[in-house]
Amino acid sequence: MTLRKKPQIFIAVAFAILAASCSSASTPDQNGSGGKNGPGADVYDLFAEIESSGATVENAEALSQPFLSVEGQIVKINGVEIQVFEFTDAVAALAESEMFSSDGSSTSTTMITWIDVPHLYLKERFMVIYVGSDSATIETLNEILGPQFAGR
Repeated sequence: MTLRKKPQIFIAVAFAILAASCSSASTPDQNGSGGKNGPGADVYDLFAEIESSGATVENAEALSQPFLSVEGQIVKINGVEIQVFEFTDAVAALAESEMFSSDGSSTSTTMITWIDVPHLYLKERFMVIYVGSDSATIETLNEILGPQFAGR
């Protein structure tokens, strides 16, 4: 093989690897089935799912909570603020969710004083916290995220 052919082969192999890594095959989610909010999903996929339910979503600002290991963001759903925290994977999100008491008033290391009723949800690698009592917001969150794992 001549030296002139090697760069062409290298480029062809690199292109093939890139094309394979960009394939549109579905990635299994926690339950083993392909899904939009599977392990490769990001927070914008979650926002799109919320919007598909008919709600409006506005990204507001960054947020941190002293009892969580990741930064989050305040998001408005139909004008109501919720907190969204994105973990590296579903295992990390589940591990942090297990630190909360069932009523959401504390973690294994922190007592929490909420300004209203807390509702904590977990979906794949996302933890969503809504502090309030707006029934439409709670209904939307229950529909998209499933039942809360902690709160009242």
